[in-house]
Parts: sequence; structure tokens; C-alpha cells
Amino acid sequence: MKHFYYLILILFSILGCNKQNLQHINSQKTTELIHQILTDTTDNYINPGYITEQFRFLSSIAPGVDFEKYVKSELRIENSDHLDEQLVYFKDFKINNHLAQRKNIITAKEFDNFERKAEKGDYQFWDWLEKNCDDGYISISRPIFNEDFTKAIIIIANVACPQCGGGETRMYEYKDGRWKITQTSFEWIS
Repeated sequence: MKHFYYLILILFSILGCNKQNLQHINSQKTTELIHQILTDTTDNYINPGYITEQFRFLSSIAPGVDFEKYVKSELRIENSDHLDEQLVYFKDFKINNHLAQRKNIITAKEFDNFERKAEKGDYQFWDWLEKNCDDGYISISRPIFNEDFTKAIIIIANVACPQCGGGETRMYEYKDGRWKITQTSFEWIS
């Protein structure tokens, strides 16, 4: 019986190490891809100097589309636990100074304050945007990866003024030591 408990303990240790390793890879690949996107000076879409701490535009980008099914299909994810974990990371993701080194971060708290004041008529977000972010802001989601971390979906939105903004869902593939865009879809423009 004692040997049985040792085997169970060893099994849990192995599984725990494997989960920590996957979390490390997730974090590393997320940092790698977002850093590459945000430092790409040829991509005018991400040039604004401000970025939101939390991604804000999922419902606008893919109306009527089952996002989970879309991700599973596009990334060919077969392991439902992997998909569930990726979606949790996606929903809980926040941009930090390490990821957005050259950007000013508009925090979730600031956005909440803007929205509350705007609802009362005390404050106009667009007035603030014009005064503080003359080139607008971007919002970027956390990448969702396939099981071997060679493909990813990421959503980016760019807002410059009340009548000027857009969003796109990008598919990336890791090739030759870099992430490369392989597809852009669900574009929206206002």
C-alpha cells in the first residue's frame, strides 16, 4: 500500500511539472508574439501611442460567430482542455508595461471612470482622447495558441476618433524564428 501512495505522489509531481512547463511556454510565446507586433514599425495599424490594459472589442469584431468554435476550427485544436485553458488566459489577459514598453496604458479603471462619467453626461471620452491621444489608441487581445504553439489567433482594434476605428482578427504562424501573419479576417470599420 505504501508503494501505491508513492506512485500516486510521483504521478502528481510529473503532472504538476508538465502543467507548469505549459504555463511557462504560454507566457513565453505570448510575450514573444505581442512584443513582435507592438515593435513592428511597418504596421501602421498599431502605431498609436496608447493601448488599453484590457481588450475591449470582442463582441464587435465577430457578431453572430461562435468565437470558441471559430478558434477550435482555425487552430485545429483537438484537446478540449487546451482550448478551455487558452480561453481562460484570453479572457483574463491584461497588457502590462513589460509587454507595451513604448505605449501608454489606459487602465481598465480609467476606462470604467470614463464610461461612468460619460453616462452621467459629466465627461466625454472623445474629448479626452483628442486632448491626450491625438493618434488614438489600440486594443490587443492575448493570443490563443494551438497545442504545439506554432499558430495563434490575436485580435487588434484601433480607435482614432468617434467615427474612425477598426478591428481585425489575425492568424499568425511561427516560421523561421518569427511570427508571420497568414490570414486577416473579421475586419470591422466605423
